Amino acid sequence: MILLLGLGLAVQVRLELNGRARLERRGSVEQTFERAGGNPLTLELQPGDRLCVERGEARLTYGVRVYTLGAATACFQLADSPSLWQRLLEACKDVGICKDQAARAFAKRVTSRGEGAVPALYLPTDYSLPELRLPIAGGQRLRLLGIGGEELFGQQAADGLFTLPTGALRFAQRLEVSSASGPVYAAPVVWVALEADDIPQRPREQGLRLMLSEQIGFAPAAYSYLLAAGERDLAAAIEAQIRQEFSGTSP
Repeated sequence: MILLLGLGLAVQVRLELNGRARLERRGSVEQTFERAGGNPLTLELQPGDRLCVERGEARLTYGVRVYTLGAATACFQLADSPSLWQRLLEACKDVGICKDQAARAFAKRVTSRGEGAVPALYLPTDYSLPELRLPIAGGQRLRLLGIGGEELFGQQAADGLFTLPTGALRFAQRLEVSSASGPVYAAPVVWVALEADDIPQRPREQGLRLMLSEQIGFAPAAYSYLLAAGERDLAAAIEAQIRQEFSGTSP
């Protein structure tokens, strides 16, 4: 049975899992699962929940849609409540209020990650821009690495603002940024299938949509969309959060 997301209620999904998966809710791991095939699991997900495969592969059935999760697309995320989207749109009719929303967009999830946690780079599978802009404090050299550790793309940037081709990102497993003195940021590249919604595919709306997720891993994609939309004040507010939080190394 599928309940109405608009009322903020749970939905049921079926998960066929051969490996290990985790359920994330509001920035923390709610539950982990480990299975080697067998009968599908029936899970109740709430708006905004994200289900990620850490090892192996999975087949997730949600209504009539089926998502294959694994190396290429690691996660599936339910849309947030439509009422939250409408409230954000209303708030963003005022430039000052919208800028304040952007400055606080990813703060809740940052504090919930725990001290020392390093954010992965999250990208929605429907990301439509040809490039991703990534500002890293102190970064001078960036490398995108493939599944075997081979370098897919490299770039130098004295100001720490990198421009990554989306085509290379789609094959990347890991991102490494360094300075002359050593590593600055290193973490996985994770593609996330976002639940289909009615939000327009224009850069401004897609940037706001990712702001609503409050997941710091989506901040570079939100930043890139807002720059493409000419929303430089909103983008600057998010850039400050990226430069602060995207540091350290993660396995």
